[in-house]
Amino acid sequence: IRASHCTARCIDLALHLEHVISLYDVLILRHSLGAQHRFGPEHFGHLASHPQDFPTTGAFVDGRLVSAHIWMRSGANAYSHLAASNAEGYSMGAAYAVYDCAIRNFVDCRITLGGAPDATKGTGTDTGLDRFKRGFANTTTTPYLCGIIADKSIYDTLSAPALAAGTMPDFFPRYRSLPTY
Repeated sequence: IRASHCTARCIDLALHLEHVISLYDVLILRHSLGAQHRFGPEHFGHLASHPQDFPTTGAFVDGRLVSAHIWMRSGANAYSHLAASNAEGYSMGAAYAVYDCAIRNFVDCRITLGGAPDATKGTGTDTGLDRFKRGFANTTTTPYLCGIIADKSIYDTLSAPALAAGTMPDFFPRYRSLPTY
């Protein structure tokens, strides 16, 4: 896909890992994401080692990666995992080209773009991310998150470090309250 100032295509995450992580660092700073939202380098390394399950699209300007989107593919479903751009990518709207490329790539899939934090449909306070995703969607639905602990012993084991550290004891799931790095 070629937009007016960038070219979007499917990429091998392993070959662009360092650049994708740097785009994610921009996202963390831009939105002041806390520790529970941060994925460490080992997370990206795992995704890169499974390219069929985590296909990635990227937008380039003069050979530089300015925007990328990691997806999770499961059978006939594709789920948005993480999208990020640097300042140049944001200024030129490279994410539009990346989404377009992904949608064309997933022609045989049902695509789930994910939610938009703090979106309040119909109130005039929709976020830019919410408007952006609605531009690609043909339907929306209300997500319902489950707060059930299916295996208490495993949950307690995973949560023990967070409890010991005294970090965000009311966060669910509790083990996500620890920084990943």
